[in-house]
Amino acid sequence: MHIERKFIFYSIVALSAQVGAAVTAAQGALSGALGGLSALGSQLLDASKPHWEQLQEQLVGHGLNVLGSIAESINNAHGAIVGGR
Repeated sequence: MHIERKFIFYSIVALSAQVGAAVTAAQGALSGALGGLSALGSQLLDASKPHWEQLQEQLVGHGLNVLGSIAESINNAHGAIVGGR
């Protein structure tokens, strides 16, 4: 009976060690995968920066063109109203 208890105890200890090793391996794999995803995200962000800056410049340019067109339309309307008097 005493030998059976030792066997069960050592079996539990061995199983616990195996589970611990499996958890450690899984944590390492997950950490590596997350590190890889983080690096990929950083590379994508770096690659998109020039395009984002170009888009901002284009949007500002278009916005200025629209404001210029509105100002011209207002001036034309004003001229038509004042000139028609």
